[in-house]
Amino acid sequence: MESSSATPWTPTQGKDVLPHKGDMDDLINSVAVDSAYGEAAAMDHAVITVDAIDAGVVAHLEQPSTPQPTSSPSIAESCKEHLKPMVGMIFDTLTDVEKFYKSYAHEAGFSVRVGQHKKQNEEILFKRYYCSREGYRKESMKDVTDESGKTKRKTPNVMETRCGCEAHIVVRLGSDKKYRISSIVEEHSHGFVSPDKRHLLRSNRAVSERAKSTLFSCHKASIGTSQAFRLLQVSDGGFHNVGCTLRDLQNYYRDLRGKIKDADAQMFVGQLERKKEVNPAFFYEFMVDKQGRLVRVFWADAICRKNCSVFGDVISVDSTYTTNQYNMKFMPFTGVNHHLQSVFLGAAFLADEKIESFVWLFQTFLKATGGVVPRLIITDEDASMKAAIAQILPNTIHRLCMWHIMEKVPEKVGPSIRQDGEFWDRLHKCVWGSEDSDDFESQWNFIMAKYGLIGNEWFSTKFDIRELFFDDEGNLLDEKAKDPMEVETRKKISDSRNKFEDLIQMAKNSEQGIEFLYSSLSNLEEPLQKIIPAATVNKQDEFESFLGSKILDEVKIHPPNDIKSKGRCKRIKKSKEKTAQKNASVENASK
Repeated sequence: MESSSATPWTPTQGKDVLPHKGDMDDLINSVAVDSAYGEAAAMDHAVITVDAIDAGVVAHLEQPSTPQPTSSPSIAESCKEHLKPMVGMIFDTLTDVEKFYKSYAHEAGFSVRVGQHKKQNEEILFKRYYCSREGYRKESMKDVTDESGKTKRKTPNVMETRCGCEAHIVVRLGSDKKYRISSIVEEHSHGFVSPDKRHLLRSNRAVSERAKSTLFSCHKASIGTSQAFRLLQVSDGGFHNVGCTLRDLQNYYRDLRGKIKDADAQMFVGQLERKKEVNPAFFYEFMVDKQGRLVRVFWADAICRKNCSVFGDVISVDSTYTTNQYNMKFMPFTGVNHHLQSVFLGAAFLADEKIESFVWLFQTFLKATGGVVPRLIITDEDASMKAAIAQILPNTIHRLCMWHIMEKVPEKVGPSIRQDGEFWDRLHKCVWGSEDSDDFESQWNFIMAKYGLIGNEWFSTKFDIRELFFDDEGNLLDEKAKDPMEVETRKKISDSRNKFEDLIQMAKNSEQGIEFLYSSLSNLEEPLQKIIPAATVNKQDEFESFLGSKILDEVKIHPPNDIKSKGRCKRIKKSKEKTAQKNASVENASK
């Protein structure tokens, strides 16, 4: 067995290197000492970060001017017997070696870094596993130009995590194709992480299958990564039981976003095609521009098309949704059934609001409905849509949505009128309670005169278009179910989770019960591996399983524009919210 040349550490040495206050910028970690020294070190109030924990800066701190770093004692004595690495130990695979050494490191309080290896005929002959603080970083410099135009060399402000620790193990491949530990260095030249911080060491962190499943389920329900991590923390009984940090989970989902960044448009069209394969009654059409970018797409499933044939007399088309990272217009088609309930008739994404885009949209809608023309269509005040309706649906009555018009009123009147309750009561009675056009005009003229809005251009324009406010059988097709085997499997998975949760609730108040449950589950692993050999699943497979489709390498249909989105787009604020925010800013400025 190899041994370290470093001098064994003693509590006396630790006290001799207690840092002075002026040396705090250069402090590096050492080992935990007795309670008297711990109380003294706690007075420095250092801010501990995850990076600092990776570096091991959680015990006490060591004075940097010390010529030789003090070493820690052998940690084999403090570890459980089955975790001690010994020369000659045999492992079936390198994965088993890495898992074993990381377990040992976790128990001791240091992090592991995988080192170099030698390969021959696609077989790894030997491999090293180091303490993460082995060696020293190469000092990186970059050129910086100051105000005078002179170029200076600047060292990046990166925390030093290496201290030349020599602790490591080396494994070699034997003639029986198994790996044996050939040499060990146990002694470390730095301190160890305290037990309450060990879960933050980098080699001890991993995004578990449970964390991935929770993350994907939350995103399907439009719950963000931070809230998903919080859910894991609450359900698992603390951050130390989650197995990873919030940043680890965010990085994992970032990798997914990076994978589909340039392929999501084609994946979306592919998903629509798969729905059509499942049920031929599903309808969709799309259009790409000369650069191959997706600019228009419309879809309607079997139920939407059936609704159109029955409840398609009056439809509403809303083009005010733009809360997606490509800033495309999401346009749902909505109708009303015989129970006065809203029914979905189809939807579209448009890259712009030009007349030709709306012409394509209404032509495609008629194709999906089999040529059934609505009698009345309600839209917002979009001039391009109005022109397209006149061209494609000339016999359809076009009316404006009063809700969208009323939403704009607060920003068209002054603060005094905006806060006048009587004004709003009269306006609502005029708009929603008028029995006929004469009654509407009478109440409207009274409001304009009473509140001095006769010369208001916006109200005058709305009065000029007031005529747009008033008017002069078969089996239901449904989507076919998924593969019956998949449905049954999902049901069994759900029942198994519920049953396991019941068992946990039953055993959680008994130490003997929890131990029995844990040992029973551990005993299931080996028989299960004999039935189903362990398969290596990479990130690509995990992402495709979550998305339900392949992530294509060759992309022919591109997203509508280039984006640099770091996260979800913000919700579009209503005019009332904008006005309230503006008023608050004015009030704060006046103060």
